Amino acid sequence: RVTSPIEALQFDDDRLIVAADSLIYSFEISSSSSSSSSTTASSARLSVLNGHTSNVSSLQLEGKKLVSGSFDESLRVWDLSKKSPMVCTINKKKTKKEPN
Repeated sequence: RVTSPIEALQFDDDRLIVAADSLIYSFEISSSSSSSSSTTASSARLSVLNGHTSNVSSLQLEGKKLVSGSFDESLRVWDLSKKSPMVCTINKKKTKKEPN
């Protein structure tokens, strides 16, 4: 269960990916049809991806890979089958002294 405000989400036919605070939650989506014309959907949490140190602000899902961006100024590429980051890029700020 996600208890913080949702900042970003992505989905495909099989899963829903939700970002809340610095965590990314992955849910399996399944639907079932009864004999009537109604369809119900349910979800089960698959994993929590932890690695960002500030709120995750963006997600992009492509197959079994997920790209996440965060206010910690990092970009991570996750392998969802292994539940681990493949690549992490951090924006290091350079400060310049202003001329007097």
